[in-house]
Amino acid sequence: MHNKLLNYLYFFNNLIGVGLIIVEDEEQIVVAEKLIKEHAFRMVGNWKELLQVLEQNRSVCYVLSHPLSKEMYDVIAQYSDRGGMIQIMDRETMILKTVKFNPTKARLLLISTNLNLKSIEQEYQIRNKAGLVEIID
Repeated sequence: MHNKLLNYLYFFNNLIGVGLIIVEDEEQIVVAEKLIKEHAFRMVGNWKELLQVLEQNRSVCYVLSHPLSKEMYDVIAQYSDRGGMIQIMDRETMILKTVKFNPTKARLLLISTNLNLKSIEQEYQIRNKAGLVEIID
């Protein structure tokens, strides 16, 4: 698993777009998180944190969980479609937030178990928004 992740990160860091790593279980997520943190990715827990990190032109990693918020899906979709700018309405404050970033420096990497991803994809087609996908079993 370690070598597969290292190879994936090497290629992913040379591309623009959302990355997706699919693992079998939560234990593999823990291992992947540790390695990803060592490669200058910041782990975040929600879409607001994710936008703050991107705005600093830093790479970010988010572990997908079911249910996935509409805001998080919108961030993922816009990252892959708009190249350097995300606009999202904060439903709490009702303020439209615009975040600009450099997609060659601020990368978005997603991690999910296969089971979680299948549940999420009943509503949102995450794989269609991901560029480089790695399945680790």
